[in-house]
Amino acid sequence: MNVEGKVCEKPSKTWFGNCKDTEKCDNRCMEWEGAKHGACHQRESKYMCFCYFDCDPSKNPGPPKSPPGGGEGSGGAPPPGGGEGGVPPPGGGGQPHA
Repeated sequence: MNVEGKVCEKPSKTWFGNCKDTEKCDNRCMEWEGAKHGACHQRESKYMCFCYFDCDPSKNPGPPKSPPGGGEGSGGAPPPGGGEGGVPPPGGGGQPHA
């Protein structure tokens, strides 16, 4: 029989707002924060995302990479639209001079 180490609960550092989707919370905790697991729980009348880590710090690998920008369920901001601050159009782009 395998006995795993004790698991510690910590509020997510990357989840903002009410936690209504445990699957998204779980994925966020594992992928962005290096946790073993994540889940939505109600604490003090708020639904929050909690991440679960090994209590032994030597077993925690830490977060994998920097998380993409944005809040709950967001994939980050899209790139700016075409033509904003980019390269000028070929040929000068203006009216021909007479």
